[in-house]
Amino acid sequence: MSTEAQLDFAKAEWLFAAKQARAVKELSKKYYDYEREAGIVDKETFDQWVINNSPGFVNAYQEFQTKSARYQAIFHDHDKEKAEAWQQEYASKWAEKYNGPGQENQSNYLIITPEF
Repeated sequence: MSTEAQLDFAKAEWLFAAKQARAVKELSKKYYDYEREAGIVDKETFDQWVINNSPGFVNAYQEFQTKSARYQAIFHDHDKEKAEAWQQEYASKWAEKYNGPGQENQSNYLIITPEF
């Protein structure tokens, strides 16, 4: 069984990775928007554009996903009931963002944390 310290550390790593990924995503979105306005990007979505034009963001997002999976595994090991309830809420918020209005609609690069 995981300790409280392991859980706290995993959560801190996950939140840090989320913060980093958000910062790089915002910068990447600025470059993407600039290229769209300049006519360099036509029909390509941000999700398509980012693969070839922002490897830093792709790497940061993968790190976020890795830390998220690690946190969830440790949380589940530490307190299965709380972890399952949290995962249901997390999945609900993810679906809400993914299916909702705005720029995040249908995005493969959602970054969701406790404050959602």
